[in-house]
Formats: sequence, C-alpha cells, structure tokens
Amino acid sequence: MDNKTEVKCDQCDEMFEMKILTRNRGRDIKEAYFDCPHCNHTYISYRTNGKARSLQKKIQELIKQAKWTKDPLVFEQIQEEITAKRDQLQKIMKGLMD
Repeated sequence: MDNKTEVKCDQCDEMFEMKILTRNRGRDIKEAYFDCPHCNHTYISYRTNGKARSLQKKIQELIKQAKWTKDPLVFEQIQEEITAKRDQLQKIMKGLMD
C-alpha cells in the first residue's frame, strides 16, 4: 500500500509529495510540519506538548476499552470521557498554534 500524499503549494502553486517531519520547539513542544521542496515554504500541521500527548495516549486507551466492553452503560460512559478528553485536547492544541 502506497501512502503518498500529493499537495499543491499555496505559495508557488507547484505539486509535491508531502513528507511530515517533526522537530522540538522549546522545552516541551513538538511540531509536525512539511516544506515545499520548490519554494521552501513551511506548513505547520500541528503542535503538541506533554499534556496534549498524555491526553492523546489516554484517549487511545479509552478507545481500546470501549472496543471490548459489552455493557452498553459502560460503553456510553467511556464515550463521554473520550469526548471530554478530545475537547480538552483540541483546546490545548489550538492554543499551541496561536
């Protein structure tokens, strides 16, 4: 399976294969980005900090729990917790992009 993604640069209008890279930004922030190989314009995909990464891990654990639970009430509680944690995560990550 080939997972190549072609994108068009907003700056130079050239097509290129997107290759996501990561780098550290400050003490605790990781940034995912990609560069246009034609004009070198940088696109920031997202940023995370320790709290965001911890929430991402917890959400993944809850998704696994939900997948295996047979009790509809427990499933609903897990889904509510996932939604709440996703809301928290979204706020944190939005703040890191501002």
